[in-house]
Amino acid sequence: MQKKLENKIALITGGSRGIGAAIARRFAEEGCHVAISFLSSKEKAYSLVKELEQKGIQAMALQADQADPVQIEKLVQKVGEHFGRIDILVNNAGTFSGGTIDDPDLDVEGLSRQLAVNVGGVFATTRAAVPYIREEGRIINIGSISAERLTVPGAADYAATKAALVGYTHGWARDLGSKNITVNLIQPGSIDTDLNPDNTKFAEAVKQSTALKRYGQPEEIASAVAFLASQEAAYITGSVLTIDGGLLAKGRPGSNPEALILHYAASWKLEILETLKKKRLIDGRHSRWLRPKAGMAFTLVVGALFETQLLPGCLC
Repeated sequence: MQKKLENKIALITGGSRGIGAAIARRFAEEGCHVAISFLSSKEKAYSLVKELEQKGIQAMALQADQADPVQIEKLVQKVGEHFGRIDILVNNAGTFSGGTIDDPDLDVEGLSRQLAVNVGGVFATTRAAVPYIREEGRIINIGSISAERLTVPGAADYAATKAALVGYTHGWARDLGSKNITVNLIQPGSIDTDLNPDNTKFAEAVKQSTALKRYGQPEEIASAVAFLASQEAAYITGSVLTIDGGLLAKGRPGSNPEALILHYAASWKLEILETLKKKRLIDGRHSRWLRPKAGMAFTLVVGALFETQLLPGCLC
């Protein structure tokens, strides 16, 4: 039985770990030759290449900074010239930098890099790859449900970069439709990776906010990518596929931001609530804010999350 991606050529940016590595493995299982890019995980990238080659396909790993258009162009050129074409492009590489708009110490440099990688890098990679992509080619962007929903402050810039991919996906589907090249976007929710493990206190709260009560696995995202890359998805383009375990479907716990923060704080089983109670910012039953000081309470909760390094995990 012929494999779904037999003898196809794929380039996966940020493919040395997490979701990217899972996609590479799934593609190899389907008979696809794979090129991955990496920034700093050199050992992981080369180890993955050896693993993929054992599946009987050709694989290669190339270092490239997705914030640098020159490096991106060289990356795509090397892959295109080595294999002769690119059938599937997966724009997976991304980074996160946060901060509220009114923060005087906002990491502007970090936000600029985030924009360069998450938006500029996707644009530059796609533009460089299109000349190598033949008819019936596939472009699959990996975004985030943060483009549609944020539960905490300080992530507006990250969400904006992921929302940009929605516009690119819709627009490029129109641009490339005449060449029979499809362009689609996958928006994962919380996925169990080394950067966002499913065994933290925060993860337990997130699980309860999903319909399936669990984190997703990288292999589940990879399965969806493999489908969109196959002939079975030939009539799907300009689409956004959300894979979040029903997080968006389940909705917010409560009808207002105050209830949302109280819900998460209780679920995380941190000492935040006791602190708020002692400061007489919430009532004894934790059911409502003492509204005159709600803003201060909100700041204390968010501050505690930053100190315990739990906040980044809520950004899917």
